[in-house]
Amino acid sequence: MRSVAAFHVPRAISGSRNLIGNSKLSSSGFSKSMHILAFSLGQNRHGGTNRSMQLHSLAKQASKRTINPPPNNVALRQAIIRVPLVFKYFQYILKIGLRHFTLRGFIVTLIEGAWLDHKLQESPHSEISIELASGKTMLLAALLAASGREYIVFPQNVEFLVPSQAQKYFSSPASEYHVERYIYTKALRIFAISEFDAAVIKCLGASNVSVLPYSPVEGYREELLMISAMRTYTVKRDILILGSAGNIPTKKGIKSLLSLIRSSCPSKEFVLAGYGTDVFRDDAPQNVHVLGAVSSESLCQLMASCKAVLVYQPQTSGILTRLIDAELAGIPTYVLGEYLQANDSSLKTTKRIYSLDELFVE
Repeated sequence: MRSVAAFHVPRAISGSRNLIGNSKLSSSGFSKSMHILAFSLGQNRHGGTNRSMQLHSLAKQASKRTINPPPNNVALRQAIIRVPLVFKYFQYILKIGLRHFTLRGFIVTLIEGAWLDHKLQESPHSEISIELASGKTMLLAALLAASGREYIVFPQNVEFLVPSQAQKYFSSPASEYHVERYIYTKALRIFAISEFDAAVIKCLGASNVSVLPYSPVEGYREELLMISAMRTYTVKRDILILGSAGNIPTKKGIKSLLSLIRSSCPSKEFVLAGYGTDVFRDDAPQNVHVLGAVSSESLCQLMASCKAVLVYQPQTSGILTRLIDAELAGIPTYVLGEYLQANDSSLKTTKRIYSLDELFVE
């Protein structure tokens, strides 16, 4: 096992590189440390939950306590009980810059601050780490930064770069950029999910930035390797398009891809599957069979019998965990267009193509 500032990272994840080096935080304090997840592990599986599952697994190995951001009613209850502390967190918002928050963002940040204070007072924590995603964990990380506490950040993406990101809590894209950069520059350590993200974060002036690539947790890894074994004897049928339409950039990419299929590949067969993708059922070309959300068993069969996985993703929308999953499952994987993060060294066999015709070259 290799030691990471926040977790012990298994060799299978860290590869041959020494990601970390020395840390001023002792691993002996891990039993009193806390990791805040970006996504609940019981949610529908998508790239974000897969990354959270990976980090949860690593935290568990290090005897590190993991918690989810609270449901709204729980956070509100803590805010009501701890009213004086709400005003303390108001000072932190002023330090970050009140103009950067919408009214909704201001109120939610105060409420989340009271919840965070309750968690920190519940038991002393020698170390705090937090996953960064758009939403509540961005607000919580900003409060940690303004409070002067030491913390470690695991960004799921560089959020201000993600296209079509909805602005709920920040007054403008520039404000989201300001808050996210503030979090990075105040962090003790940062573990990005990809080389691209790490390079961007370093350009923002952050120090101690390393790459902790995505790797599926053990149980899921075994499923993917089983699919790889199944592919040695299954009949290969369609081109498989996977993605969650709940993710705005992915939904945008799927919509563009369906238009390309309609115009350039009307006679080839495709299957579209993933949470929320049934929204495309009425508009998809006739040669695209839209399944929507499928069970784990059905997804396993689809991956075992597909000819290839096809992805069309908007630029700077984050590393796609499903590309890594498809590679482990032994599926030929193709990215259409200029999606730069398909060049990440964690992707060994993914190929970039510039025309759908390249899928069908013998």
